[in-house]
Amino acid sequence: MNRREFLEIAALGTLGSMTPLTGGSQRLNRLGVQLYTLRSLMDTSVPFTLEQVAKIGYREVEFAGYFGARPSQLRRWLDDLGLEAPAAHVSLLDGKLEAALDAAVELGHRYLIQASLPLWQRRSLDAFRRAATALNQAGEAARTRGLAVA
Repeated sequence: MNRREFLEIAALGTLGSMTPLTGGSQRLNRLGVQLYTLRSLMDTSVPFTLEQVAKIGYREVEFAGYFGARPSQLRRWLDDLGLEAPAAHVSLLDGKLEAALDAAVELGHRYLIQASLPLWQRRSLDAFRRAATALNQAGEAARTRGLAVA
């Protein structure tokens, strides 16, 4: 699928019936919520916010950081509420890759996403090259644990 096809499908509001890149036809059967959209609530109370998300009917969440909670505690809350967290936006470029991978495995993530370059990193062609190299290395390390990096 190219960008134009994606935008045409998105504009029609039919993302649920997209044909995935694998070539098969598949409808979305689970919808999740990106917890970044609820960051002010997450900053106030992670367990309360997760409880409300589950009450609404969501079964999947995508973390955008862990809001100061330990992965072991988050795992308990997710399990208690019947939630899964297939993905998370985390920093993969801050020198704490092993900790990020450990947390991802504990939380059941399948994907770790580096949303952008850290603010402290200068935006230049060399910086983007260094980031690409670091993300490729992170991807290799993640793959050994059954994870993917985006």
